[in-house]
Amino acid sequence: MNGKGATAKKSCPPDNVRALRVDDNPCEVISIPLNHLSPSPDQARRDFDEGSLKELADSIRSVGIIHPIIVTKATGRKYTIIAGERRYRACDMLGLKTIPAVVMDSKDALEIGLIENLQRKDLNLIEKCEAFHRLKTEKGYTDSQIGEIAGISRISVNEFLALDRLPEAVKEECRTSDTPKAILYDIVTSFKEKEEMLHAWQVYTKSNMTVRTFREWLKKAAGSKAWNVSNVRTKPFRHKNTYRDLRCSITISSRTINPNPENIVKALKEEIRFWEQEAIKR
Repeated sequence: MNGKGATAKKSCPPDNVRALRVDDNPCEVISIPLNHLSPSPDQARRDFDEGSLKELADSIRSVGIIHPIIVTKATGRKYTIIAGERRYRACDMLGLKTIPAVVMDSKDALEIGLIENLQRKDLNLIEKCEAFHRLKTEKGYTDSQIGEIAGISRISVNEFLALDRLPEAVKEECRTSDTPKAILYDIVTSFKEKEEMLHAWQVYTKSNMTVRTFREWLKKAAGSKAWNVSNVRTKPFRHKNTYRDLRCSITISSRTINPNPENIVKALKEEIRFWEQEAIKR
């Protein structure tokens, strides 16, 4: 393989990988043809940004691959990529024929792949949620242990894990959006039924509410006796009354969904005082 760092040599995988090995023997880096490699179906990352891949490809063209990818033996001469699919895709983009790799025991494959991706900190919210959930349910990691790996607090891990309850349709949209985790957490903790969560998500994405206004709507919808939250107001408060005999109308509006009635009364009193003064002047 062309480029610096591309020749086979004795090396060891990253620290998190080495910690999972049963021995401390050096790991051999071998060159594997790209057409002998297949991405893992357990890959945490689902979406690969083309711009980011191009930047990585430019880096590989310039300095080569600094860290080998991690693979497990499949059938025949084939291998499955456990960690490093972006590097594999970038090499393919460059038209390279081989890539340096470390072959690991398949029993550690899921664990290594998830941890390696988490420590690179470039997964989206849903990918992190799914990775955390698999480490917890399939490998028995505690929230605190996952937090140490990902470099976040136990509470934040718990919030990520809660997002696994979101409807699949919402998860798919979030894979390519920059929706704040706090909004998704508010949705998933406000309702029990996925249908309710889906409607709340649609309200958030289609109503152009501010975060503050949406949270007010969530509070009102979650407290509604009827589960059909579509009956709950989703737009800032606005009330208009027309007095035809007097040839005028009065409109009351608020930036919030559910304004305090006492504040409306105070505002009306101020208006009454103003117009009383106007009447005296005339």
